Amino acid sequence: MTSNTRDYTLLKTQGLLPSREDKDYTFQVDYFSSQKKKQWTYTPTEGGKKFVGDYLGNYNGVVYLEVLRYGGAFDQKPDSYILGLNLETGKKLFEKPTDSKFRFYPASMSLVNGGKPYLYGEYFDVDANIMKDKSSGFAFWGIDEAGKITSEKYVSWSVDMSKYLDVSSKGKIEDFGFMYLHQIVQTADGKIYAVGEGFKKVASALGIASTILGAASGSRGGASMAKIKVTDMMLLTFDQDFNIKGAKVYDKNSNSVEFPSGSEFVSTPLMGKMLKYYYGGFDYAYTQVNKDLTSFSVCYSDFVREKGGYKGGTFNSITCTDGKITTDKINTKSDAKFSAVYPSKQGQVLIMDYYKKDKRLEMHIEKLN
Repeated sequence: MTSNTRDYTLLKTQGLLPSREDKDYTFQVDYFSSQKKKQWTYTPTEGGKKFVGDYLGNYNGVVYLEVLRYGGAFDQKPDSYILGLNLETGKKLFEKPTDSKFRFYPASMSLVNGGKPYLYGEYFDVDANIMKDKSSGFAFWGIDEAGKITSEKYVSWSVDMSKYLDVSSKGKIEDFGFMYLHQIVQTADGKIYAVGEGFKKVASALGIASTILGAASGSRGGASMAKIKVTDMMLLTFDQDFNIKGAKVYDKNSNSVEFPSGSEFVSTPLMGKMLKYYYGGFDYAYTQVNKDLTSFSVCYSDFVREKGGYKGGTFNSITCTDGKITTDKINTKSDAKFSAVYPSKQGQVLIMDYYKKDKRLEMHIEKLN
């Protein structure tokens, strides 16, 4: 949701809605603008048993979506394409397959290199099953308002990333796991920074017990035998052509998320999307950039247990100013019943504390390093 003093705009995607008579599953996009007094809803009408749609971003009046289209209920190799909608009317403008030199699975979109839109996410061999197979690396596609692909860049695990990370050809990074790419930003000097967070599958005691008990009773266990462990943050550095120039891991405490039965068999990119959009399991909060593009801050939450010291939640930042990286953290535990951290101007955060007993709400600004 984006807003200013005159306009409030809401663009929302809802996934897996049984909106057809024969119980086919699809998704729905809802748009509302208070200034222009317009609203529209888009739902795919093409043939297909199931559609899954993810909002990537919008640029110059075009809404970009990544869509998976399944031919049947048990289809394990869905078609993937980029869908463009008119922001004013919701009318479909274009539909482009994501198969090119490789099979691309876009996760999000950012504006770089002069404010041009770029899609980014993981890529696979062109014949791979994106639901099950491991990816080959990250891809960055330039795209215009007509859906024309203006550039393609592929950064492989085995050749490119391995120069800076201890990573396997399947994308698993030593002690970090697999990487979900949250955001990319570009600074005034042309450098591009990608914000990533790690996750990996580990054994789930709850899922194993559920499976054993389910087998004994003749029913199927509800939890997966593998859970997802969210690990550390990472900052990748690229030049303006997306050639990787560096990578640094920022340690934080891990947390775990239990997945439903069967989730251990899906691909890591899909697992990353599930973790972010369905479970809210990542610690990443947001990235904030100043107006002249000389500084940005990556903000995320953590939980610390200092021996003989502070134990509780923290709000953390990784800040880059004129190429220099600094880190900071703010302890968020207090006597308040509820605390929340919100963006303020660049280099600062707004902390809100609610004291239930006194029915009192306090807000204060904290400066980041």
